[in-house]
Amino acid sequence: MGSTALERAAVACRWRVGHVAAAAEIESDLEAAELVAAVERALAELPPRRAVVCRLRLIDGLSYAQIAPTGSASARRPWRRNSRAA
Repeated sequence: MGSTALERAAVACRWRVGHVAAAAEIESDLEAAELVAAVERALAELPPRRAVVCRLRLIDGLSYAQIAPTGSASARRPWRRNSRAA
């Protein structure tokens, strides 16, 4: 009968640990959503072409060499646009 109490205590402990981890994950998700919203607001304030370059670089993670073929700009030109936005 003692092992049943121990098993219940172990299950309760695992549940509490899982609950705390889930709460931390939810908080992290909320912070990430707030950050994404702030970035979206900042991008909305940029001129359209600069916003596209910043979105491709910062959100999509493309290199400047990958961004250049998406338009008629050279590989150096997106870097200049992005450096002015920062």
